[in-house]
Amino acid sequence: MTSLDEELGLRGRLCSQVLPATDKELTFWGNFFSPKRRPNREEVLADYLPQFPPIHPSDFKVAGEATPGYLYCATCASYMTKYMPRVRLLFTLRNPTLRAYSEYLNKVVDRTVRRYLRKRIDNKMEKALDPRGSAPSFEALVQDVARTMEVCGEPGRTYSMPDPYDDEQERDHCYVNPFVGAGRYARYLKTYLEVVPADQMLLLDFDEWAADPAATSSAMRRVAAFLRLAPFEFDTGRAHNTHLARSVHVNLSASSSGAEVARDPIGRSLSFASHCVLHEFFTPYQQELDELLAQFGYAPMRWRTEVKEEQGGGRRTCSPGHRWRDLRHAAGWVPTGGSQASSQRKKKAQKKAKEKAAKRTKKNKKKRGQKKQVKSKSARGNANGGAPKRKKKPRPRLGGV
Repeated sequence: MTSLDEELGLRGRLCSQVLPATDKELTFWGNFFSPKRRPNREEVLADYLPQFPPIHPSDFKVAGEATPGYLYCATCASYMTKYMPRVRLLFTLRNPTLRAYSEYLNKVVDRTVRRYLRKRIDNKMEKALDPRGSAPSFEALVQDVARTMEVCGEPGRTYSMPDPYDDEQERDHCYVNPFVGAGRYARYLKTYLEVVPADQMLLLDFDEWAADPAATSSAMRRVAAFLRLAPFEFDTGRAHNTHLARSVHVNLSASSSGAEVARDPIGRSLSFASHCVLHEFFTPYQQELDELLAQFGYAPMRWRTEVKEEQGGGRRTCSPGHRWRDLRHAAGWVPTGGSQASSQRKKKAQKKAKEKAAKRTKKNKKKRGQKKQVKSKSARGNANGGAPKRKKKPRPRLGGV
């Protein structure tokens, strides 16, 4: 998103036809933290539109902002099109495995991993946060995702910060951390595809257009045509906010050359084991995304989550996994080893919960029986003439009268 922002000139002013807002990410319509915001007309006029420079109708210019969090907002599509019927939305989607790792590294440089997790998880993953104050490693977060696949079982039951959930999902540990949860694109993109007219929405494959300068130029020509901009020169030799040079709070304009990124892609520093766990996690969600895009007439994203870039320029491919409990049973796979142990632990936990519920029921029945017994005694006392009346104590006389 940062590279596209820079190419359009929203901050660098490379294109005089595109005017930026006062800030790159306004988050006015909602985001990951407020997925159901409902602004009214007065707020749009008073708080949102003044963030953009005035444009005269005779000027062939556009104004825009770049807020990735709008994708995860359930109400954004409806309210954007309500108050801005001709709005144009541009989404750039990335290989979800690399997106999760890149976001984590970005927070590491920004020194906000722990705060980010606390803010987004609503205390649902306190067990993963070191009490001494250090942030969990990305490998630790990935292992938590592996456990989620084992115990939660069904991909459709997982939830992250912006998603609604029920007690059963929470009980079965279906929560996934926001780095990974944000890569389940289909469940968030569907609302936009249903609400926004097709000619007002453009989807880009980040891994495709960022592959080399020629691909970047081709993608930017598509963007210029989509926004109805006159042709202009694009600076495709630089990549912004990469793992080699982050554009975070400590360095707002960091960039690196495309050649440097090509020689050292971000996926090389991620362990093969963690990469394969994430590939397995995202496989059903990738199928869901492909089906959704085909339904609305879009081409599928071409990234391959099973392929990992290795040090030295080689590649390794993940073998099929069996961590999704419901999927492996559907395929006739019999769990062994650790999976059996996990299943046994769950059965023990369920048995223990049933025993507690039985004890609670027995205790409640006993209490109700005691109340009935007290009532029956009271009824018998009234039938026998009632309980003896208490003698009234003489009232004290005041003033010696």
